[in-house]
Amino acid sequence: MSPLRWQEIERVFNETVERPQSERSAFLAAVCAGDPKLREEVEALLAQNSSEKNLLDQPVWELLEESADSHTINVTISPGTQLGPYKIEARLGAGGMGEVFRAYDTRLGRIVAIKVLPGAFSSDPSFAKRLLQEARAASALNHPNIITVHDISRDGGIDFLVMEYVPGNSLKELLTLGGLSLTDALNYIAQAADGLAAAHAAGIVHRDIKPGNIMITPQKQVKVLDFGIAKRNPALQECATEALTQLTSPGTVIGTLAYMSPEQTGGENIDGRSDIFSLCVVLYEAASGRLPFHGVSALSLVEAIATVQPAKASTINTRIPKS
Repeated sequence: MSPLRWQEIERVFNETVERPQSERSAFLAAVCAGDPKLREEVEALLAQNSSEKNLLDQPVWELLEESADSHTINVTISPGTQLGPYKIEARLGAGGMGEVFRAYDTRLGRIVAIKVLPGAFSSDPSFAKRLLQEARAASALNHPNIITVHDISRDGGIDFLVMEYVPGNSLKELLTLGGLSLTDALNYIAQAADGLAAAHAAGIVHRDIKPGNIMITPQKQVKVLDFGIAKRNPALQECATEALTQLTSPGTVIGTLAYMSPEQTGGENIDGRSDIFSLCVVLYEAASGRLPFHGVSALSLVEAIATVQPAKASTINTRIPKS
């Protein structure tokens, strides 16, 4: 994206946010007449800006969950709750588009991880479809560095996904605890790259690669998690005979902003190269201890991703070889 184009986007964005919500659509229609791409890019920034305080580290689906109708009745899930044959043991955390729990499979006698669709989304068929999309995307892949999906089901109005339980820590947790050696960082990123290569070979783009979606077992094996916003790209498949239903459209920004490629921040159609860009951002952070792109707002961060050449990681972490 050229600097002049970015200045135009920024100008229209700033003029739009100064107007009442009820006037924005008409204003954009007038200002962007004849340039639908400009409108798409501005609307993508407006969507990000609506919850800017969380944007740097939170996927859009989690932001949607937070802004859901406060009157929605949520089913409380706690240790002892039974979902079909699965008995909930503990809450593990929140993943893309849902909460994740450790559970016991009473039929097969094994520990599993269960992702539960939030109650705020349970009445919306599009989110159930997205959960199904995650199941299909991950189950289409058989790779040691990709999470294995066992089942998808519904019980008592609760939609849930059953996956292998992966003990250990996310890469985000390891970075928070004190950083990594360069050897470990390279090892983990290489394994994640192997998993992504398998996904891309199957025509699947992850679209939310970040430290929180890379799990490390005690044996230092990597598992790539959260295919909840993955998208099948038929152009990546040489032998594919069918494609997953597209539940997203051009102009929609999905992912976690600080790790996005320039094309993804602009809501463009993307392929596996966008995942590689995101993985390189993760590698930079793991090796240097800081992100390559910075901004005081969502808008300035998007501009940095599009225009800034990051400092060499070796200038931040002197233990990194300069060659």
